[in-house]
Amino acid sequence: MLGRALALLGGAAIALTAVLAVFADGGALNVEVPDRHGYAADFTDDGAKVEYIGDLNTTFGSSGSGVFDAFVRLQAEPQEAGYNTDGDLEFNTKSGNFTHSILVSDIPVISVGGQPHWELWADINDSDNTPLISLNKLEIYFTDDKDLTGYPFGLTPVYAFSGSIHINDVNQGSGRGDLRYSVPLDGITIPTDCSYKNPACDTYFVLYSQWGAASGSYTSDGGFEEWKVKEYPFVTVSKTATTTFTRTFPWTIDKSVTPDTWDLFTNESGTSRYTVTLTKGAGVDSAWAVSGTITIENTSPDDAVINSVTDVISGVGSVTPSCGVSFPYILPEGDTLSCTYSSALSDGTGRTNTATVTLDYGGLFTGSAAITFGAPTTVVNNTVSVTDTYAGSLGTFSASGSTSYNRTFTCDGDEGTHNNTATITQTGQSDSASVDVDCYEINVTKDAATSLTRTFHWTIDKSVTPASWDMFTGDSGTSAYSVFVDKTGFTDSAWAVTGNIHVNNPNPIAATINSVSDAISGGITATVDCGAVTFPYVLAASSSLDCTYSAALPDGTARTNTATAVRQDHSYTYLLVSSDSGTTSKQGQAAVSFAAPVITSVNATINVTDTFAGALGSASDDRTFTYNRTFTCDADEGTHNNTATITQTGQNDSASVDVDCYEITVSKDADESFDRKYFWEINKTGSEEEITVPVDQTATVDYDVTVDVTGHTDSDWAVSGTITVHNPAPIAATINSVADSISGIGAVSVDCGTATFPYSLAAGGNLVCTYSSALPDASTRTNTATATRQNYDYASNGTATPDGTTARTGTASVNFAGATMTKIDECIDVSDTHAGALGTVCVGDTLPRTFHYERTVGPYSSCGDRTLNNTATFETNDTGTTGEDSWRVVVHVTGCGNLFHTGTTCDQYLGNDPPSGLAGQGIDQVNYSVRANLISQIDPGVFFYYTTVTAGGSSVTALVNQDPPGTYPNPMSIQNNNQVRVFDADCDVYDNFTFSIANGDVTVTINGTSAGNDYIISVKYDPKNLVGLPKPPTNSVTYDWETVVGGSSSNQDSLDLVKKQ
Repeated sequence: MLGRALALLGGAAIALTAVLAVFADGGALNVEVPDRHGYAADFTDDGAKVEYIGDLNTTFGSSGSGVFDAFVRLQAEPQEAGYNTDGDLEFNTKSGNFTHSILVSDIPVISVGGQPHWELWADINDSDNTPLISLNKLEIYFTDDKDLTGYPFGLTPVYAFSGSIHINDVNQGSGRGDLRYSVPLDGITIPTDCSYKNPACDTYFVLYSQWGAASGSYTSDGGFEEWKVKEYPFVTVSKTATTTFTRTFPWTIDKSVTPDTWDLFTNESGTSRYTVTLTKGAGVDSAWAVSGTITIENTSPDDAVINSVTDVISGVGSVTPSCGVSFPYILPEGDTLSCTYSSALSDGTGRTNTATVTLDYGGLFTGSAAITFGAPTTVVNNTVSVTDTYAGSLGTFSASGSTSYNRTFTCDGDEGTHNNTATITQTGQSDSASVDVDCYEINVTKDAATSLTRTFHWTIDKSVTPASWDMFTGDSGTSAYSVFVDKTGFTDSAWAVTGNIHVNNPNPIAATINSVSDAISGGITATVDCGAVTFPYVLAASSSLDCTYSAALPDGTARTNTATAVRQDHSYTYLLVSSDSGTTSKQGQAAVSFAAPVITSVNATINVTDTFAGALGSASDDRTFTYNRTFTCDADEGTHNNTATITQTGQNDSASVDVDCYEITVSKDADESFDRKYFWEINKTGSEEEITVPVDQTATVDYDVTVDVTGHTDSDWAVSGTITVHNPAPIAATINSVADSISGIGAVSVDCGTATFPYSLAAGGNLVCTYSSALPDASTRTNTATATRQNYDYASNGTATPDGTTARTGTASVNFAGATMTKIDECIDVSDTHAGALGTVCVGDTLPRTFHYERTVGPYSSCGDRTLNNTATFETNDTGTTGEDSWRVVVHVTGCGNLFHTGTTCDQYLGNDPPSGLAGQGIDQVNYSVRANLISQIDPGVFFYYTTVTAGGSSVTALVNQDPPGTYPNPMSIQNNNQVRVFDADCDVYDNFTFSIANGDVTVTINGTSAGNDYIISVKYDPKNLVGLPKPPTNSVTYDWETVVGGSSSNQDSLDLVKKQ
């Protein structure tokens, strides 16, 4: 569909773009409800919401009630159509105050799912007997002619629904809204100044509708249908919009320095020049913002409840207003609520700001303001000042410009990077210029090599730890053997020193070397040789000068040797012009030490061998040779001896080890047991499944409860016993675990009491454990216990390292020939939900066992069906297992009342048949509706009076007397003046009777009767004869009935005539 764009205009007026085509809608809708408590809603193809609200439904509060303005009434059958106008009426439109022209501004606009909709109500007044009706067409037109006539007027409707909406009109009376039709406005252009209750509106709203069908169930039955609008409070909304923004001038800053690097030697200097330049740019706008006030005025004659106030800026979105109140907020008649808002904006583009006020019933009201920007409200950084982290203030700038200053750097004091920053004070913008000062120095290093002659002597010793082992089978022990050789003394002679002097320039600049010399403490001058070099000597960048020296020494005393190189210093301008500025000396030293001289040795190294380990190696100083030997039980049990020897001298020493071995033993027994569990069943029966009991009478039902054993199951076969682990050794044994297994079963749980594993079993001690295991059956098996002992590899210091395990076993036979039996669930307790505890039954009693009891049913004071559920249960004595069985008896209670709903049969009256729906149920109220102080409708339309008379002879005459209320002496008529029936005691039709009717009373004479026999009289009443009569003086009056035979009254009953609410 075209033209479906909704726009909200200023001044609370809702307007839309021009309609390019009709807003065509359709669909098959169903809003039928089952009763007056019901609610149903459905949607058309294009989103119109249609709701039927039962007049007893409270879910939506008083949705269907309130103050309404009816503007068109239609009435015809089986179809009806019409529209509202002040001109000539067409089709089935009814004249009167209920049909008139209505302005577009009189149609409420509400929110449905967050979108604006017109709200229309329909008051449907079909008969309660034929409540089904359909709405098939709904068309809306705009016109400036309030007397418009001649459908379809030569106009294009702004909205047109064509389809079917099925309705079940269950509501009573008129004057309320039964059907709410919400028309979506996203396809409709509302004329300017025609927002809700806008007094400037001059466009009329014409609604054409068509109801009912030519045939079928959904016809109109002659009752009127009326379209109306609900009167709501309304408000006007206005708003302001004030704008601000800032204009900022940008600056750039640049700082440079020449030269920006210095490579200098220690005590040299260099001077650099800095320049700072500023550039001013064009102004930049920012910080756009809008703020203002939203004014809400209640111009309606009622208090308005405001649910929310929202604000939206085009191209921006929602802005949260501040109203200083909590919502929902009650705005009294004539009062004003002011809210404020503010929002930042992304730029200075013109926009529209719209405020929307939502009232509690969903009504929408809007106000708009234009957002425009003029001159800037704030100007920033037109003039700036500049500071420098070294030079301080550099002055102010209103336009682009530059300034300069000098700085001198000296090594080593100024070595490093000197970052110097100039900053614009107002913006914080800055730029830095860095001077890297790298300070260098030459390095002087040297070495010193000494020499002498030395002679040595030796001794040898051998030992072993430990010298004996006590171990279990599979254990091993390692003994550590030690062979020590000792170097006992020496004599030194012929001391001397020689070496090199290294002058290194690792730097990126050349160094000028004036001289190189060398001296040894104690007044000894060494001879220096630098080859073909002459001084002063230019030592190039990244190069070195190498010299040698030598000297004879009187003894092995420690001395210091010092080499000295003298370097020329310089200073430089920023144009790199240099001049001499003194000299710097650099020294390098080396210790003259005989701690590690070049030695000429005699007998400095020896060789050692062993009878077990073989060659142990050589020694040039004091040295201990070690090796390990491992002994394992049982293979190495006994004494082991061996010897170590120095090859050069023939010196030797010996050591021996003793090994003893042991093992643990395992024994066990076995005891068997099992359980036997019994199973039970229960069965309950009764003498009756269905029984009829007259009101205030009783009946008896017999019950039997039978229980029996259905069988038993053996289970929980088990075995248990004792396991004994014995340690016969003189040392403790470490038991890692004691396990038990049964052939065909697997592992069995073992309990060794307080012992925890690994467990230390003392020398000569016992570990006693118990075991138990469930078994799958009573088969004969073998039970094997296993004790796992930890084996160790012992180090020479006695530290034990786990190294494998050794398992020892013991066995016993598992045989159930003499096993212990435990009985389970051999007894049950039997109980009943009615009779209580019935008794205890056990295996060994006479089975099956039956319990019998009787139950009295009734008396009951009212008629109807009742269900008696009775359950017998049992519970076993051990496991608490339960079982149950139930018996159900349906009880029909008959013989109550004389006035019944339509459809009630003679058998239902006597209680022979149960009720079916309303048929068979008593009636105590008839409802009526009022229109113009006259009864307009009766519900239900018919009912029965049943009575039983007993014949005293060959005939019997009975008067069925209807007694209207004294304040409203209008009897209800007998339907068609002929709906009188007679039945015999078996409810067969009895035709031998006559009757007469006078003022709502019926006199019946039954002929051919037999004394003592009962006869049933049925009279069908039609209270619709009261329609059109004046309403009763009160909302509720009572009618009474009785049967009079021979002057005696019986079978009295009554019902109330009640006004519908």
